[in-house]
Amino acid sequence: MRFNHIELVEIEEGRGVVIETAKLLPGVTLKVYDQQDAELVVEKIDIPFKWTEKTQDMFGKLDELKAVDLFEIVRACM
Repeated sequence: MRFNHIELVEIEEGRGVVIETAKLLPGVTLKVYDQQDAELVVEKIDIPFKWTEKTQDMFGKLDELKAVDLFEIVRACM
């Protein structure tokens, strides 16, 4: 999985969150927060889930999948 953008957002002084963003399809973005939590953003809908080894593996194989498989990934993450 390649992230297009990596950003450190400071929440409060001395404490921040690393946000990694990957554009998967037009209108579909994956955001990962500190390699722990994630959300799939489909247009204006945010679908939060845990960023686990399983979900990392699933999104890592995204290039091999069809767009409809993305919804199976989301279902498995919930």
